[in-house]
Amino acid sequence: MSDLLNNIVNLFPLSVYVNDVAEHASLKERLSAKVKSLPAYQPQSRFAWTGDVKGHGFIHLDKTFKPWIDAMVPHIHRYLELLQLRTEHLEIYFQRSWPTHTMSNQQIAPHNHENAHISLVY
Repeated sequence: MSDLLNNIVNLFPLSVYVNDVAEHASLKERLSAKVKSLPAYQPQSRFAWTGDVKGHGFIHLDKTFKPWIDAMVPHIHRYLELLQLRTEHLEIYFQRSWPTHTMSNQQIAPHNHENAHISLVY
């Protein structure tokens, strides 16, 4: 997998950027604790808990998630650079963002991101 890092994988009309984001164990623990403390957080058996449908679709505005958002921005720029896009007239912003909590044997229900030019998963 390491040979795929920081490269583009073209899957039909979809170009997927793959990179190993530096592991920050304490940050990951804080983010997980924050998700589990949300008022609507209730894990289920078959499907993962997804914050977007539970009223938590803007975590990029929560200061707890700022370090994670800040870590993603350079990767977004690198993705666009690898696609050879001229970015001088682009404004990059987070429109929506939400946490999910997926346990073993769970899945996220099929869905799409029609209103997004870029979607990312951490």
